[in-house]
Amino acid sequence: ADGKWGRLNVNHAFYQALGRDRRNRFSGARESINAQMAAFEGSLDRDWVCWRGSFFFASGDGDVGDGTARGFDMIQDNPTSRGSPFQFWTQQTTAIGGAVGTLKNKFSLLPNLRNKFNDRANFVNPGLVLWNAGADFRVTPKLKLVTNLSYLRFASTGALEQITGRPDLGSGIGTDLSVGAKFRPFLNENLFFVYGAAVMFPHGGYARLIGSTRPLVSPTFAFQVAF
Repeated sequence: ADGKWGRLNVNHAFYQALGRDRRNRFSGARESINAQMAAFEGSLDRDWVCWRGSFFFASGDGDVGDGTARGFDMIQDNPTSRGSPFQFWTQQTTAIGGAVGTLKNKFSLLPNLRNKFNDRANFVNPGLVLWNAGADFRVTPKLKLVTNLSYLRFASTGALEQITGRPDLGSGIGTDLSVGAKFRPFLNENLFFVYGAAVMFPHGGYARLIGSTRPLVSPTFAFQVAF
């Protein structure tokens, strides 16, 4: 749904994934798929500032060998809300090698343990819980600034611990801080420039998987021409 609750702008969604995987690449066996995704975003416009808060949940799988795949996945995602256009987690691929290979793909929220170019959807994954707060500032009719603060963790680490052989991995991922700017020189969507930067402070299981707690930095630059 997309609409208003009084003065509050609201966007929310729920997905239920059901089906079968004839041979999952991690369990090597047939899996029944039962996974969920839920998202909510609310925003409040105050003059030239828009205040935002959002929540995202993708269920995770706690056991590779139980015959039920509970980690939510989709064919292809390219999120544009919940801080996604600028935050480090969305902008960058995380590859950890070993049995997992790719933890998550570029331009994706989901840690689905697959390469989106080579592997089909994988529902044996740890899922994601994300909280986000931010504000958009309409500085001029041509310039918009976007700020975001996100906290992320895995929904369930059981399957990930089994696949990587790391017990007690921990569900923490990190805190993601980002800022971006969108400039429209002609006051329309025919041409615009996007600049941004993000820093992520990894902790918990994610820090153990990448082998570092050092801040991770990601710059962003893009332009779009449309007629």
